[in-house]
Amino acid sequence: MDELLYTKRSVYRELFNNICADFSIYRLNHKVDCTFEEIEKNLWEYREKTLCMTYDELQKCDDIILEAQTYLIKRKLFKS
Repeated sequence: MDELLYTKRSVYRELFNNICADFSIYRLNHKVDCTFEEIEKNLWEYREKTLCMTYDELQKCDDIILEAQTYLIKRKLFKS
């Protein structure tokens, strides 16, 4: 296996673990809407895909993480 890809998989797995945890915390403390649920669903799906992702999927993972972070910043969970 390509060592660079293996490293990227590990890094992305950790990023998805962290953002999924942030979404879980937000869910515990706030009412959630359909947008939240859709983003959260995508996060969990891509979190599982990171174990076998290819180089072609890296950009999509970046996009999903950025969308999730933007959502939480807009909801004032994080400071921008």
